[in-house]
Amino acid sequence: MNTKTTQWLVLTAVALFLFIVFFERRTEETSTAPAKLARLFPDLKPALVTQVEVAFDKLTLRALRTNEAWLLTAPLTYPALATPIEALARATAELRWRTLIPEATWQAQPGGLTNYGLNPPRAVIRLGLGNDRTELRLGARTAIGNEFYLRLGDSNAIHVVEAALLDQLPRTSTDWRSPAFLDLAGVNFNRVNIRIGPRQLELQRDATNQLWRLTLPQPTKRADNPRFGQLLEHLQRWPVQQFISDDPQIDPDPFGLLTPEAELSFASGTNRLLAVQFGKSPTNDATLVFARRLSHTNIVAVPRAWLDPLRAPYWDFAEHHLLDPLPATGPDVIEIQGDDHFALRRQTNDTWRVVEPLNFAADTNIVSDLLRGLAQLEAVELAKEVVTDFAAYGLASPLRRYTLLTARTNAAGVATNQILAQLDFGTREKDRIYARRHDESSVYVVPRGDAERLPTALYQLRDRQIWNFAGTNAHAVTITQQGREKKIARNSAGEWTNTNGPLDLVTAAALEESLHRLGQLRAESWVSQGTNRLAMYGFTNVAHKISVQVSGGGAPRTHTVEFGRWSPARRPYATVVFDGQPVIFECPPRLYVDFVAQYLSISTPPP
Repeated sequence: MNTKTTQWLVLTAVALFLFIVFFERRTEETSTAPAKLARLFPDLKPALVTQVEVAFDKLTLRALRTNEAWLLTAPLTYPALATPIEALARATAELRWRTLIPEATWQAQPGGLTNYGLNPPRAVIRLGLGNDRTELRLGARTAIGNEFYLRLGDSNAIHVVEAALLDQLPRTSTDWRSPAFLDLAGVNFNRVNIRIGPRQLELQRDATNQLWRLTLPQPTKRADNPRFGQLLEHLQRWPVQQFISDDPQIDPDPFGLLTPEAELSFASGTNRLLAVQFGKSPTNDATLVFARRLSHTNIVAVPRAWLDPLRAPYWDFAEHHLLDPLPATGPDVIEIQGDDHFALRRQTNDTWRVVEPLNFAADTNIVSDLLRGLAQLEAVELAKEVVTDFAAYGLASPLRRYTLLTARTNAAGVATNQILAQLDFGTREKDRIYARRHDESSVYVVPRGDAERLPTALYQLRDRQIWNFAGTNAHAVTITQQGREKKIARNSAGEWTNTNGPLDLVTAAALEESLHRLGQLRAESWVSQGTNRLAMYGFTNVAHKISVQVSGGGAPRTHTVEFGRWSPARRPYATVVFDGQPVIFECPPRLYVDFVAQYLSISTPPP
């Protein structure tokens, strides 16, 4: 090996060793160059910051936190966007520094603070926490670029800190402004006025039930509360597309705001709390419209399409449901005047009974469907707003009337029924029918099908359980079908017999099961009533009739059911007699096919 080369390598290794020991070690121990990045504000809690200010390029942005919301106070008063402000506060709290340049070092350099971009500073950040203030003077980036120079207030030292903070600085005067054009948070209003051209709409909230009513145009009408509530929520998402001008002295006429095309205002009583105006569209963008909020001095551009819901005809703001929301307990009495005139009363166990003119159990599900149908009934049109002659609409003596009442006890202890709602239905025209409420002078148009689905006859409210007897209590069955008759009866030993003697065990077991199923007969739906309606449903020449004689639990009784043709829904029509009238209903098809047609018939009729 070359001796000179070996000596040179040894000297190089020694030099490196001495550099590490004496220079790098001393660098680790110096207080001006910490080995690890340290937080500049270890005790700063961003959630407690109540004021943030950034000054740069002759522009100052200042925001104050009040009631958990941020408000710009400079360069103008305006709702602030919390996200960028709080991000800046967090970035400041997380700021870390690497090197501290003492005053003696930078003062010894020609140019002093100017060399670091700190004379004057590129930007100044001020944070307020109650009465405490923290000021950061931001300078230039370091040569590497991922750090920059910073002074804390009037401190003479310069910190070299991470550059991530610079990404959170606002760039323009609008960066901190809320893009929400209409913010109703904290605005306690009970009156809303919408003016589009000459048309005025006004809605006012009732102080008692908190429901909105249309007070303009007259007469006062019920408002569609869910729709209006959704509209208010929708309007609060109305975005500002452009901030046009902050000059309070600017001429509003070129923007169409001297005589605004439209205006939306919110008031408490006669005290107007907030108002926004809308003018022309920019010449280069018809999808926008100039607007201003009168509590601010600036003009903005917002999407014109958001005005469309406000242009809707006033009928769209009116309540289309004929029935107001019922109390949670519902009505106590329902009176129906239609094909029959009768009343139902709620029982203590939340079941219902027909109490006038007859007395029998009503089907609770059918009553629930009735109340649901009334609640969902909507008008498709307002026939006339103020009516003085209801006879023209068939409503002076209505074809149908539904009255819902609630039981009340007055101060004298006398029980009375108070009307919750009353709906009348009059003249039918093709697919529509006229209707009115008892407390309004208006006439509405309702889809005829919706109205005619509501029950109008006594039989339609009957409990759909036709009867309920145990098959073991049946002691005789008579079957009549297509002019023929067959009788089956139990003998003294309890065996089923016919004219040929006792039935075999399999046939007897099938008969027992069939009678058990028939004993639980329940209507799928009520169809019609009356002797004159029987032929329409195939009850001619006694198509298929079954009479079951039952004993037990009192005097012997006979249950009779007759089956007709099949309905379009593929269910057999059946009829029984209630109160001297035949009532027609749809029978469960499996009961008929699997049991009646198989074991309670003479021959199976075609479906």
